[in-house]
Formats: sequence, structure tokens, C-alpha cells
Amino acid sequence: MGHYTSAWADLFFSFNLSRTISLGADPLQQPGALKATWDNDFLGLSSGAALTFLVPGFQIVVTPLGLAEVGASNFAGSNPWVQPSRDVEASFEVTATAVPDSGSALVLLGSALLGLSVLRRRFGA
Repeated sequence: MGHYTSAWADLFFSFNLSRTISLGADPLQQPGALKATWDNDFLGLSSGAALTFLVPGFQIVVTPLGLAEVGASNFAGSNPWVQPSRDVEASFEVTATAVPDSGSALVLLGSALLGLSVLRRRFGA
């Protein structure tokens, strides 16, 4: 009869976090992994793909940031043991986009009106 070299094999669980942001329909996606071992569990998150949102005058790029793998329990002290606090974070890159100033808008409007008047004269309307 054979014997086991380990009473508990490490288990790995992959998952994908999905969170929505009210600026857009696409959710933020962030892969992660949970490793369950004999004496502790370890949770880690990878960086997620960037999502870009456009709001009047600005482009906002949101990128979920990764979290290093950390043990799920702090066994210092007495039971019940405390789970570590983990903050999921993201970087936000905000860039001003080109918005035509009022002077440019007036020039465009004047050009359009001038073009209409030329067409009107040409076609006798």
C-alpha cells in the first residue's frame, strides 16, 4: 500500500472580478487567484485592463491596480484571527480634450451662414 507525501495538496482558484462604473456600460475586469494551502489561504490580484471614458472636455483612463499575494489570516494573538484589510485600488489618468473655443465656434457659424447665402443666391431661392 502506498502512502501520501502530503496530507493536503495546495489548491488554486482563478477568478475575474467585474465592477461597473457609472460613467460607462463596460465593467472593469481584474483577474485574481486564491491559493488554499494546509496552513493558510493566499489572495492576490493582477492589474486589470484599462477602460477609457469620455466626458465633456476630458478623457479618463481607469486602470485597476494589482495586489500582491498575501496570507488571508494573521495568526498572531488568540482566536478568532483577524483577516487582513485589503484595499482594491485603481489609477485614474485625466487628460483635457480639445474643445473648440467660442471664437472658433463663431467663425464656423459665420462661415456656414455665408455659405448658405451664396448657395441661396446661386440657386435663386
